Amino acid sequence: MLCFCETPDEPLTQEGYTIFRADRDAEKSGKTKGGGTAIFVKQSWCTNSEIISKSCTEDVEYLTLRCRQFYLPRELQCIIVCVVYIPPLSQGGGCTEGAAQYDQ
Repeated sequence: MLCFCETPDEPLTQEGYTIFRADRDAEKSGKTKGGGTAIFVKQSWCTNSEIISKSCTEDVEYLTLRCRQFYLPRELQCIIVCVVYIPPLSQGGGCTEGAAQYDQ
């Protein structure tokens, strides 16, 4: 599994991986250039994955994924992965609001 922030605008591809993206929304983020977050899941490791949450604001961008991979201990039903990007000029307040939304 690979997690990225500040992804390019052009389509991303990588043989053997399923790619999940949360592209930046210029209106919500206030940024004029593209970007966003992405998670690459190796297909030989997991083929049952889904996005459970994503957000893009001026203060935080995140993507959360649920993976039910082939081999897990019986105690675990899935693994949840989250990639978060907090821009350098972020005010910080929006980060806690984003976390509160995710917590619900």
